[in-house]
This record gives sequence, C-alpha cells and structure tokens, in this order.
Amino acid sequence: MNKYIGLFLVTCINFFLYKYMYGRKMSRDRFLKETIILPKDENGNLDWKYMENYIKQIPYGDVI
Repeated sequence: MNKYIGLFLVTCINFFLYKYMYGRKMSRDRFLKETIILPKDENGNLDWKYMENYIKQIPYGDVI
C-alpha cells in the first residue's frame, strides 16, 4: 500500500459516513457491517494498480 491507494480507500470509506451524522454514532459494530465496493481485476482480485492510477490522474493528484 502506498499513499495513493490509501487516499483512494479513505475516500471510499468517507462516502458512507454521511449516514452516521445527526445522532447516529459510528461504532465498531456498525463499521464492520458496512460494505465498501472496490474495483476488481479480471481474476476477481482487488485492482490496486487501478486505484493508484485513478488518484494520480485527478487534478493535483501528482502532488499528494
């Protein structure tokens, strides 16, 4: 894992955090029940290269 993949994963996790605002607290149990959809390659493995390249291609991604 590198900083680009980490940033991709954090961004994906942050997409569902809106559900836990306004009195509904995020707990360990609720977090473990969440499903985070990530890109896969042809073999069904996580596509780490795609995640890295995606972050690098967004504006200012190369200076992260």
